[in-house]
Formats: sequence, structure tokens, C-alpha cells
Amino acid sequence: MQIEHRTPQLSISTKRHIVGGTILAAIVLLTGFAIKYSGAAKSIAYVCFREIHHHSTQWRTRNWLSLEGDNFVIRYQPEDKDMAGLILETSEEAYAPVNRILGYEPRGKGLVLVYPSRIDFGKSFGWGAEQRAMGVYWAGVIRVLSPKDWITDVTGDGVEEVFKSSGPVVHEYAHLVVDHIARGNYPRWLTEGVAQYVEREITGFVFTDSIIKDGESWYEFKEIDKHFDTAEGQFKSYRQSLAVVDYMVVRYGEGSIEGILNTLKTGMPLKSAWKAAFGETLDEFEHGFNNWSGMAVSD
Repeated sequence: MQIEHRTPQLSISTKRHIVGGTILAAIVLLTGFAIKYSGAAKSIAYVCFREIHHHSTQWRTRNWLSLEGDNFVIRYQPEDKDMAGLILETSEEAYAPVNRILGYEPRGKGLVLVYPSRIDFGKSFGWGAEQRAMGVYWAGVIRVLSPKDWITDVTGDGVEEVFKSSGPVVHEYAHLVVDHIARGNYPRWLTEGVAQYVEREITGFVFTDSIIKDGESWYEFKEIDKHFDTAEGQFKSYRQSLAVVDYMVVRYGEGSIEGILNTLKTGMPLKSAWKAAFGETLDEFEHGFNNWSGMAVSD
């Protein structure tokens, strides 16, 4: 879907109304389609929604400053003019290794939006000032917080080193790739685990270690997702999701991540996809994971 914004007979306000109305109508239609049907139909509906959101975001940010590379377009505000090159370079460097690990052949260029402050970043999602995220992937678009906002204890080449080794670009691009391969059909613990696994493989960065603490126990798989955004459960959820992916690779081999994502893209429910991809049930895998990690599951 291409939105032409140079048509002379339409004012900007009129065009915004038309585009906004078209997007809303499409979302309503696709939502109804996804509710009525299941499996592959839901995946198709989601992919359509993601493309609409991607193009609508391109439209809404058309007046931002832009820097384009071979595989990414970086859009940013004037105060980040000196950071745009670093963000583009880091994105381009992430492109090939992430795609290789996950077996992905992309089409088109990725869109990365840069927000100059935590307040601006939060406003884009309706978050409060207390949020601490440095990057977010959602519906085809990567959003990152300017390095100026969070890299404050180094200068010069040190900023580049910290951003490339500890910044959000590899992690968020991995989320994009997971989303595109599986067509939106995956639990959060899987995409968070895969993104951390890929990030560790490429940069060596680990958000938090995946070792269970003394006196602690893992969540049941069906419970993990609801704890990612809670103060008391966030860190353990991230630890567990990485540990689960580590165990998946140990149990099924290096190609297991690509295998489950490609099975999920057919629209199968997770449990059916797991059985089809690996020949055992998710419950059996979970039992093996708990034995492997040496822990009981929390109630």
C-alpha cells in the first residue's frame, strides 16, 4: 500500500482524514475477519494490519529528517542529527547476522524511528515518564531512544561502543524478524527469548542472566507472558524466556528456532505447532526444561 502525499488538489488536513479513515476501516475489517476465522486466516489478517501500520507510520513521520541505507530508513528529529549515522550503521551491521541466525530473507527496508527523549518515546505509546525501555518493536516499526538520553557517562568513540554493544537495535530487529517469519503467531516469551538469544550471539550482551536464583522457581509456561510488564515479575520472565530458548537449542539443535517459527507461520496454535516441529508436546518439553534447569515450577 503506497500513500501518495503530493496530490495537489487535497489539503494536508483532508489527506490525513482520508488516510486515517482508511486505516481505521481496514483495521475494523481485518479484526472482524480474524475473529471469525482462525489459523492461517488470522495470520493473513495480521500481516495486512502490520503493513497498513508500517505505511501509515511512514506517512505520519514523512516530515521527520531521514537517513537511508541499503536496508534501513532512519527517521529522527533535528537534535539527533549527529546520532542518525551511528543508528543507521548499527542497524546495517545487525541486518545480516540476525537474518542468518533466524534464516530470514527480508523484503523492503526496515523503518527505525528515533526519539530524542524518554518523554517523547513514552508519548508515542501513551506511556508515563517512568517507563525505562530503550527500544520497542511493534507492528513492523522499530522505535529507539536516542543514545544521548541514556549514554551519559562516556563521550566520543565511547558512545559508539556502548550503543553498538548494549543498545537496543539488535534486540528489536530480532523481534521484527520473529514477527515477520511467524506472521504474528507466537507467545511473548518466545519472541523475548529469541531476541535475547540472538543479541547475546551477536554482541555478547545479556539483559539479565538466565540462572534461577536461590529459593526461586520458574513460572509455568502458560503464565510467563503476563509477568513481563509487572515490577515483581519482569526480570524473572526475561531470565526464563532466555533459558527456555537455550534449552530448546540444546534439546532440538541449532535449527530449532527457525523450525518453530516457520511452523507457527502456518497459523497453528502453539501446542500444535510445537508437536509438529519437534515431535513432542509442549508439556513434555516444559517438564524437560524444569528438570534441565533443576527447578520446580511456581504455583
